[in-house]
This record gives sequence, structure tokens and C-alpha cells, in this order.
Amino acid sequence: MTHASAPLGKLLARSEEVRRAQDLHLIAWNQGDVDTYLSLTSDEAMGFGASGDLASHAGRQAQLRNLYAAGYRPDFTYRNRTVHLHGEAAFTTAYLLGSLITPSGRKLSGTFRYTEVRVWEDRTWKLIQYHLSPFRVLKSEAHST
Repeated sequence: MTHASAPLGKLLARSEEVRRAQDLHLIAWNQGDVDTYLSLTSDEAMGFGASGDLASHAGRQAQLRNLYAAGYRPDFTYRNRTVHLHGEAAFTTAYLLGSLITPSGRKLSGTFRYTEVRVWEDRTWKLIQYHLSPFRVLKSEAHST
């Protein structure tokens, strides 16, 4: 199924499936429900997080459990989310509003830009790539030559 050839009703239904998977994923992430989070994450998933670290694997069970045990606490909601379907892949852009407490106790809060890619795998929409970064308005200054 491609975006151009799929009937509108089917595209809307698939888009809602993606949104439901995303909502469940976000709830699991916020609540530290590692099992549900991993069930909606591809084994190959990688991404960039809010801390600015290098890309990391999103689906490491022991690593996630250790993060939550060490005090990791996300608390986010979606805003302005758009989902675009292309065959068996879904591309999403959104803002995430909320906060993230890191294991070191650092709190990152505000609005974050969020993009992700999901693929249809094992009869569900699984996260395979993501990017979360703080939304900052650039300072604008007059420039003279």
C-alpha cells in the first residue's frame, strides 16, 4: 500500500492504528512500563534523546530497567502530532511537552521537537527510529556590515 494508491478510509484507519500505538508507547514510557514499551519497539530501534548524547538503542531491556531504577522519570504529552504513512512505514513529527528527570537528578523540562519512524512489524506499529531535542527559539539580533 502506498500513500497515493490506498483508499482514504484505509489510510485513516492505519493512521489511527499508528496513533494508538504511539499513545500506548508514551504511556508506557511515562509510567516506566518497560514490557509494554519494548513490545512497541523494534529490536533494531535507535535514536537521539533529549540529553544530546550519541545515538543509542531504544530497546535494551536491562538498560531501561536500570534507568528507571536509578530515578529516570519522563512525563510527556504530544502536541501538534502529524502522522504520514508510506507503505509499511509511518513518519511522525510532533512536539512533546513535559519533563524528563535523568538518573543524575537533572531535570529537563519544556517543549521538545520529536520525530519518529514506525514500521509494521509483528502485527503492530513498532518504533524503529526517533529524535528528541529541546525546542529553542534562536536569538535574533541586528547585524551590521
